[in-house]
Amino acid sequence: MSKKPDMRKFRRASTSRSTLKRNDVTFSLSEMFERFMLYKETEGLTKRTLDDYYTHFNYLMEYLGEDIVAEQLNSDLFRGYIGFMLHDKESITSNR
Repeated sequence: MSKKPDMRKFRRASTSRSTLKRNDVTFSLSEMFERFMLYKETEGLTKRTLDDYYTHFNYLMEYLGEDIVAEQLNSDLFRGYIGFMLHDKESITSNR
C-alpha cells in the first residue's frame, strides 16, 4: 500500500514546550493580576464582578503578606489559601 500524500496546505503550529521560545520576563503576582483584569474589563463584565475580582485578589495578598513572582506559585500555596479562606478569614457572605 502506498502512503497518501499529505493534502493539507496549512499545518497547525507546534505548541510543545520544546519548540516554544522561552520568555525570560518574570512577572509579579500583582502584575499578572493587573494584566488579567485589563482582559476581563474588555469582556464587558459588570462593575460588581470586577470589584469582586479585586476583593478576592486582596484576600490572597493578605494571606501571602507580600507580592510574589510566578515561579513561587504552587498547589501548596493555593491549598493554604483555601484553608485560610475557609477557617481563618472572617465570615464572608455572598450577599451584600
